[in-house]
Amino acid sequence: ADMFLIIDCLTVWLANLLVHVPQPAARAQHIDDVVGALGERAAGAKHAGTPTVVVSNEVGMGVHPETELGRSYRDELGRTNQMVAAVADQTLLLVAGRAVTLSDPWELLR
Repeated sequence: ADMFLIIDCLTVWLANLLVHVPQPAARAQHIDDVVGALGERAAGAKHAGTPTVVVSNEVGMGVHPETELGRSYRDELGRTNQMVAAVADQTLLLVAGRAVTLSDPWELLR
């Protein structure tokens, strides 16, 4: 039977990836594999009606990181979050216990 899937969280997973997979190309392949699997799950009839929830943090809205590693992490998480949002049916930002629906800006500009 298909099951509800929750991934909590991309933020910690990516931090571990940065530590254990220092080569950018190898990291990119891991990220592509996960995003691809999420996209397949979202598009597949096998999982229709079976939600997948991916939790992540937004780290690009705060203080500019002092170190190169911190800046790389912020940028890579931002790209990863964008990639996951691109294959998602719905993307939400939670602020103060409230959900704000995030829309594709290109859809809004049509």
